[in-house]
Amino acid sequence: MRYFKIITLASVFFSMPLSSMDFEISPPDEVDGIRYFLLKVKDDNRVRDIDVMLEGNLRAPLIRHHYTFSCQWGDASGVRLSMDSSSNDGPLVFDNIYVLDNKLDIVFAKSYARMNNKWIEPLSLTNAVCKRSGGGVKIDTITNKDFIIDFEFIHQGPFFLKGFKDKAIKYVRNESLNLDLVYEDANGEVVIDTIKNHDNKAPLVRTVFFMNINSEMKIISLVSWGAGDEGYHKVYGYTYDKKGRIYSDKSFDKDVNLSGYNTKEHPFKYKDASSIKEYLHKKFNS
Repeated sequence: MRYFKIITLASVFFSMPLSSMDFEISPPDEVDGIRYFLLKVKDDNRVRDIDVMLEGNLRAPLIRHHYTFSCQWGDASGVRLSMDSSSNDGPLVFDNIYVLDNKLDIVFAKSYARMNNKWIEPLSLTNAVCKRSGGGVKIDTITNKDFIIDFEFIHQGPFFLKGFKDKAIKYVRNESLNLDLVYEDANGEVVIDTIKNHDNKAPLVRTVFFMNINSEMKIISLVSWGAGDEGYHKVYGYTYDKKGRIYSDKSFDKDVNLSGYNTKEHPFKYKDASSIKEYLHKKFNS
């Protein structure tokens, strides 16, 4: 799903070499008022052009990173393109990853959008590339331009599980505007939970933190539905074991103090990490 209005972008040109492949960004052209730029991929004998559609109020794109992968079927090379725009909530950043094999066929392509979050390389990227599990690109039949099939809006994260350097969680906005809590390691991604719309409002993650309660590691998150501090609030809890396996903690659902509407007459008490931690310490004597 595309969430943002497409607008124009000034012509730019960047070029950086990568092993036997060169990746260049060349000036855009315009189709029906929409501008595209070319990602030009070259090896010793061939050239491949990949159209990249401009989204949002984007500034000039940059090649932020070069990749090399060694898979069972052979080697692959790629780049991460980064472009950002301003919004009322802060910078909106798009990162497009393209990876090609030695025939200049695209084996992986994915677009990531994020708000204010620091870029963290996907833990499962190598596995996805070697399994050729990226959505790739298709040609729009109207514009005759390429577009990336696989799109992910990262609402919060990734956050590495406390005690692990190779396991992480993130909250991803799905096509229904619900939030998926996604677990990721080197082997891939798994949706742990889906937080759905409430009162026709999309969920927003206010805070995420890790906490040891009675010798069990917990993932604690505060989610709200509604603008500002108004609306419905709910604290979610998950337990993860020594192998990093995550389970929903149903005791949080049963605790009436950890969910409710925030109103002037009956304010919700736990709207930040410090107040939630204080309540949980008292409840569990931890």
